[in-house]
Amino acid sequence: MRGGILIVCAQLAAAPVWAMATGAAGDAAPVAVPAAVPAATPAAPIALPSGQVVTLFQVIWPSGAETRGERRLRYRFVAPRIARAAPQRVGARAAEDDLLYLCNHFALPALRRDGRQVDEIVITLMARPVPFGSTDPGVRQFIDTFLVEGDHCQWEGL
Repeated sequence: MRGGILIVCAQLAAAPVWAMATGAAGDAAPVAVPAAVPAATPAAPIALPSGQVVTLFQVIWPSGAETRGERRLRYRFVAPRIARAAPQRVGARAAEDDLLYLCNHFALPALRRDGRQVDEIVITLMARPVPFGSTDPGVRQFIDTFLVEGDHCQWEGL
C-alpha cells in the first residue's frame, strides 16, 4: 500500500466555487458560482480498476485568486459502491487505485487541455452527492490529493 486515503465524514471548510464565464466579446473571466455546481454535461458512467462504476458530479477549478501552493483542481465523483451498506462494497484500499486512475485519466488530461497551473489535484469519491463545503456524516467519502509530476499524477501522501 502506498499510503492511505482520507475518509471524510466531518465538517469540510466552506469555500467559494469559481467557474469561467464567457462574455459577449468572447473573453473569459472567473466568476463566483453556487457551491454545488454539477458537471456541465450529463456524465457517462466510468468503469474503474476496482470494478465499480462512478459518474462525474462536479469539477472545481481554482479561482485565480489563490496564492502559489493553494491552487487546487478538484474532481468530485459519485461512487455508490463505497457506501457502507452497498452490496459489493468497495473499500478504501481498492478505492486508492480508482482515485489515481481518475487523476491520471480525467483530471490531468483536462488540466493539460486547459493550460492553467495548479499545485494539486484533489479527487473525491462520494457515496452520494454532497455539495462542496457541506457536511453529511451519513455519506462516506474517499479523498486523495495528487501532485502533477510530468505526465502523471503522484500521490501526495498526506
